[in-house]
Amino acid sequence: MKILLISSYIFGYMDFAVEEMKRQGHEVEVLYYEDAPLKFEYKNIFHKISAGIGKLFGENAKKKAREKALKKTLSNKAFDYTLIIHGQYLNQETHVFLKSISKKYVAYFFDSLAKMPQQKTIAPHFDKVFSYEPIDCEVEGYQFITNFIPSTNYKSSEYDYTVFNVGGIDERYSKIQQLASYLKNHNISFKFMLFNQKKFDNFQQIKEKLTVHEVLPYIKSCKIMLDIQRPIQNGLTFRVFEAIGNEKKLITTNKDIVNYEFYHPQNILLLDWDKMHIPKEFFEVDYVPVSDEFVTPYKVENWVKKVLYTK
Repeated sequence: MKILLISSYIFGYMDFAVEEMKRQGHEVEVLYYEDAPLKFEYKNIFHKISAGIGKLFGENAKKKAREKALKKTLSNKAFDYTLIIHGQYLNQETHVFLKSISKKYVAYFFDSLAKMPQQKTIAPHFDKVFSYEPIDCEVEGYQFITNFIPSTNYKSSEYDYTVFNVGGIDERYSKIQQLASYLKNHNISFKFMLFNQKKFDNFQQIKEKLTVHEVLPYIKSCKIMLDIQRPIQNGLTFRVFEAIGNEKKLITTNKDIVNYEFYHPQNILLLDWDKMHIPKEFFEVDYVPVSDEFVTPYKVENWVKKVLYTK
């Protein structure tokens, strides 16, 4: 098939899906919002002020610029399948245009509607909407699909630190700081990397966000990964799938994980912030291998097949 993917870069995760699409024999054209021709920059301060005023009257300069760029780039092309991620960054006219050049027009909602409610307004444009958020699928009738295992090439029984996490300053920071203090008090080694312009105790400062390609080597060097659920999302994050794909143990706050086939209490610990107790044995016992039949469905090749061929 001839496939068009329009998406945010999402730390490089979609690179793995695109590579797999090509491996399966598809021709893929990729346009990321962060790159030309979709990247938007104000020409000057006056342009920025003008755009701000226009926004008060319902105009969106960024979306309009993307509309023009896409029509210029794609007006003489046609696709068998178009996959849109973060489609809320495009205006209604753009969706109409993209659907007109696509035999099948599909969205993947990478965020819950609670976090990104504007996704709901664009849903009617699509032939099918996939979402990793179980509640949204139940309520709105979207097709449920989890995130995927980007790579299984970072397995290692040797590690430089026990617990690993990387992220930015958001509502989860104080919880991770709480866990860092707990680990330090119990002499458990950890590497917590924080994207921020200021330094914080217990965290290694990084001044630029890391792509998944840069993070995977750090995952290889840990024994346990940390996954802190956002309060308004229940779908499993990529961290979960990086862990199971590379045979890493996992500390998570997402209670829904016990409903998945790959769940094993010796590999995955549900963290209770109120009690904040992690058995010593969890750090000492090695990862228990999980049957391939419970892991394979979540590999990127099966994610691609499900997205492309689910009717």
